[in-house]
Amino acid sequence: MEGRRVGTPGGIKARDYVLKRFKESGLADIGGKHLQPFTFTSREKIEVQGTNVYGVLKGSKRPEMYIAISAHYDHLGVRNGVVYNGADDDASGTSALFAMAAYFKKHRPETSLLFVAFDAEEAGLNGSKKFVAEPPVPAASILLNINMDMVGHSDKNELYASGTYHYPFLLPLVESVVKDAKVKLLIGHDRPEQKRDDWTFQSDHGSFHRQKIPYIYFGVEDHKDYHQPTDDYSTLTKTFYVHAVETVLAAVKVFDSNSDAIAKRSPARPDPRAEQDIRALNDEYDRAIVTRDAAIFERILTDDFILTSFDGIVSNKRGEIEKLKTRKITFESGKSDDIRVKIYGNTAVVTGRFRARGMSDGKKFEFAERYTAVFVKLSDKWQIAAEQSTEIPNKGK
Repeated sequence: MEGRRVGTPGGIKARDYVLKRFKESGLADIGGKHLQPFTFTSREKIEVQGTNVYGVLKGSKRPEMYIAISAHYDHLGVRNGVVYNGADDDASGTSALFAMAAYFKKHRPETSLLFVAFDAEEAGLNGSKKFVAEPPVPAASILLNINMDMVGHSDKNELYASGTYHYPFLLPLVESVVKDAKVKLLIGHDRPEQKRDDWTFQSDHGSFHRQKIPYIYFGVEDHKDYHQPTDDYSTLTKTFYVHAVETVLAAVKVFDSNSDAIAKRSPARPDPRAEQDIRALNDEYDRAIVTRDAAIFERILTDDFILTSFDGIVSNKRGEIEKLKTRKITFESGKSDDIRVKIYGNTAVVTGRFRARGMSDGKKFEFAERYTAVFVKLSDKWQIAAEQSTEIPNKGK
């Protein structure tokens, strides 16, 4: 794989291998996808293509919540004709993803586990930046990132868990793992005054932290083979590596069983279930329009609902229900896409595009509109309070 540098044939070969192992481990796709391609401009001002690889195991009790478990599969490539294999950095973390996926496939977690192998970490955390900007699941549903970068080489039998300075509510959970760990599990490397020894933004967990998603990073201190051609399989401390992965696995199990508590303590982030509920309600609204089901409208629209349609007509809840009953229209299809949700406490703004076709008064029609809707949470249930739409002209006009 020639050092797995992003954008090289060796990097592509590594991507394909990670994808193969994820599938063999039983990780499911999300929306039919396991891959997230992206481009970035390198330090040499060259546009480079990278690809993140991900897969999910759904939880038994909290399937709508996710713990993201990550490592990066890229490394430095070939320099001056010498291959930098990066066995510890970070083939060790990537291989640990495979082992954990296989374990949790046999021992189903309570919370959904989202396994991610990032590309382009060495080039500036570009893969994780893309991932948190456009996650394959709602961002609010990601409770925690557990990142592994260099967990395979320690002559002192020391593994660090970093991040509790920023998220002190995680400290008791990490400390509960220390007692039974077969490695010396230390806590630290996350305080600003440590300067270069502050690891907060030194690997992919930093991208999650910038989005206020809590993290715990597991890794070792720099060693003599760090970013050297000698970072090879032969220089890994094998017994330590096995015990380190077992320790991280034990921590994942603790975080999994305490995910409800983690959700309540996560800083300034919406209820993880809120976006799923809002999207489901938006789908229900589409269904009510297409099936002309007045009972759904009665339930999901607030009593003071206001609609301003693209033809400028302003209507209310009663008017919309009456229209469903009297208008001679039949939908063949109607569905929203390109949906964006922004949540502000008990209010949410939803934007999207609705496309429909059917028959009206014996004539075929087809239209598309952009809409903005306001959702409000009343008595612990989301309802739709207002909508404004704008017609998208047909290209043929």
